Amino acid sequence: MAEETKKSTTTTKKRTTTSKPKVEEPKPQLSIEEQMAQMMAMMMAQQQQIMELMAKTQQQNESVEEVVEEPKPKRKRHDDKMTKQELRRKYKGVDIYLTNITQGIVNYQGKNMMYHWENTGDVEVVTIDDIVNMPKKYLNAPWLVIDGYENGQEIIDDIVEVLKLEPVYEYIDTIHDIHEDINSVTLEDIERAIKLSRKRGYDITLDLVVLIQRKIDSKELTNFHMIGELQKLLGRKFL
Repeated sequence: MAEETKKSTTTTKKRTTTSKPKVEEPKPQLSIEEQMAQMMAMMMAQQQQIMELMAKTQQQNESVEEVVEEPKPKRKRHDDKMTKQELRRKYKGVDIYLTNITQGIVNYQGKNMMYHWENTGDVEVVTIDDIVNMPKKYLNAPWLVIDGYENGQEIIDDIVEVLKLEPVYEYIDTIHDIHEDINSVTLEDIERAIKLSRKRGYDITLDLVVLIQRKIDSKELTNFHMIGELQKLLGRKFL
């Protein structure tokens, strides 16, 4: 009886089973060729990104350059010579002195005033506009010259160049020398001045005759041989 009771009180315990963790199988290693291909793909992707970034930056720079335009260079003339308009602009408001080198009176009606030279050597201030608009005979005969004492050399050079007075001033120097010191001038100088003036369509012979007669009257020219040669050259007899 006791054995039966013992048997009946015996309980059967459930066996608990613990599951073992799964061990992941190692992935198969890539071959060298596959690894190389993978690296190349990554490098190409990075290079593509760099190129896209550079293209974007360049596009931004170009858009900025389009907004900021560089100043256009001034158009140059073929000969690079000053024009009459530029001459007017450069010397607007500047006093320019003209001297009477004739043996008489010179009058000139300018834009706003009448200019008057009473005697040889008289000097008047003339505007650049009135000089540019002067009839050709005033500066080409010439009756008037750009004064070398009152005006700077740059003014003289610019006006002579623009108004094409270079040939005129080749013989004006001789006339100036006669005024200053007639004994320093040779017959060859005077003959050359006459030829140059006639080549320009003007003849300074009469002006030279009057000028030399005044030099004789003032006793500045007393060399009889020189006076005789001048009479032959100019075709006039001096008193």
